[in-house]
Amino acid sequence: MGETRPVVLLGGAIAILALFLSRFRPAWLLLAETVPPALVAIVVVLAMLATGVGALRLAQRFFAIDREIPLLDAFIIGFPTFGTLIAIVAWIGIAMHAIIAVITFLLAGAGLFVMLRRRICAPHIPKLLLIPILFAVVEAITPLNSPDELVYKLAAPHAYDMAGRMFEMPLNSNSYLAMALQLADLAALVLGGGIAAKLVHLALYFAALAAIRRLTQSVSITAIVAWAPVLMLIAGWAWSEWGVIALLVLSIDRFEDNPAIAFAALGGAVASKYTALPWLLAFAIVALVRSRNVKLLLRGALVVVLFGGFFYVRNAVWSGSPVAPLLLPNAPHVYDYKGDGAFSGWRELVSGADIFDPRIVDESLGIVLPLAAICGLFALASQDRKRHDLAWIGAIQMPILITIAPGSRNMINGVVPLALAGGGMMEAIFVTAKPLLRKLLGTVIGLSFAAQLVLAVFVLESYDVVPYLAGKETARGYVHRVRDFAPVYDWIETHTPPDAKILFLGENRTYDLDRQTVAGGNLDGPRIAAWLAKFPNAAALHGELRRQHITHLLVHPAWIGKPKTMMEREYMLDLTPEAQAALRESLTPVYRDRNYLLFAVTPLRSDRL
Repeated sequence: MGETRPVVLLGGAIAILALFLSRFRPAWLLLAETVPPALVAIVVVLAMLATGVGALRLAQRFFAIDREIPLLDAFIIGFPTFGTLIAIVAWIGIAMHAIIAVITFLLAGAGLFVMLRRRICAPHIPKLLLIPILFAVVEAITPLNSPDELVYKLAAPHAYDMAGRMFEMPLNSNSYLAMALQLADLAALVLGGGIAAKLVHLALYFAALAAIRRLTQSVSITAIVAWAPVLMLIAGWAWSEWGVIALLVLSIDRFEDNPAIAFAALGGAVASKYTALPWLLAFAIVALVRSRNVKLLLRGALVVVLFGGFFYVRNAVWSGSPVAPLLLPNAPHVYDYKGDGAFSGWRELVSGADIFDPRIVDESLGIVLPLAAICGLFALASQDRKRHDLAWIGAIQMPILITIAPGSRNMINGVVPLALAGGGMMEAIFVTAKPLLRKLLGTVIGLSFAAQLVLAVFVLESYDVVPYLAGKETARGYVHRVRDFAPVYDWIETHTPPDAKILFLGENRTYDLDRQTVAGGNLDGPRIAAWLAKFPNAAALHGELRRQHITHLLVHPAWIGKPKTMMEREYMLDLTPEAQAALRESLTPVYRDRNYLLFAVTPLRSDRL
């Protein structure tokens, strides 16, 4: 009787749920859009877990360690390691889709086996983290809408998915930045699409919060990071920042008790984003001063190379630069991104632009995170080992990051360790303060979180996702409602053959077009213009279009011209009259709407006479 009642209850719940969904179609529609990619995301997460366990067992052999590997550590390190494995398969390019599917499901089976052998505790979500987590979930279950995902973070893996192989895209400088975390997304794209990839990153976000909580032993310090607008606004997107933070936090957390995990995490971070390299340098300095164990560090360096070196080799083979697009001609001028000249990062720091810049509101560090980072400078002399190391790792990085990578999000790997160290000091000050001061401090911090929440809502509202969340439209319907490129992309997919290849001018958001494309990335207007200027006449340009098998040219007139603002530099293309004349000689118009022009590449006009 005891076993019958739960079964009856379950059956009744399913029946009533089915009745409700059959009559309230919006709920059914949202579930239909969300559940299949969620199942794929679970499969990919399990595959990453198994990959991490296997990789860390191998890493532990370098250090003569034989310990059970925590599941949290295995997943965090398994994410980039799985991405490297998928990248190798994609670079080989033989039966890519089938091999990725087989590898993913086999590893998922192994991951499930690992989980079933462990005791899994139900997660406890602190109330202070509920709102950031809610934001992340909303972002993860809605269709792709962040510019970087549409331009390269998921657009590059999507191009590999369509081509059946990983290949160089020299005009898209951002494509070289599609590294371990983005190549892990390729498996999710192959099996379940863009929302599946975002849900996998959502799992990595949860893991990052858990890693910070474990390192700091503090929900409040974790909240300082989670509530920072610059990170809160990307938590549910397929971006790299939260994954890199998780890996870097893991490196400092595990260095003393399991250096194999620490160095594997460093390798995974380096494989994911170039901005992890300053952390690697700072970590090496701190580790050398603290341990003076050269043999340990040499073993660690080997592990870092094994876990993190693949994408630098790939980029060197493709372009000659292991850190492409850096060191290449017409590389994006990141140092002058905001138009303030070289060393603009220092001016932004002094002026407070990193706290809030109305020109780019979604890169705001907010209030509490920079406050904690400033407090972190006082932890440089702390007697607490981890707090001291975090402060020094942040302090060593910051001058490098401010100089070479202006922009709050590019500096976040230096800000976070300082904030984690400073957050502990803020807690200590709060606890020892007199009751009145404690109330005042609590009020100011609460108001700061509230102000940051308003900023987050302000940005999220601009993506207009409420109709989708209300079950009023599909993911495809959302794209058609909010994207002006939807009609021309539909026309291309309907009226061109599957092997058509489209050159984009004045447009770089290629993800939603299921055709091969040739396009620039963010800040690539000068790169495209320089490429077009290489051809001395129409015949030379026409020959290059034919050589690359480009069949059509898509022009977005609104983004053609000389950029005047910081944001316009990301996407505007300044075409010379000579380039426009050469293009006209090779093209025949086939489609036009109020936003886009589409041309077919045809014989030169002079050859048609």
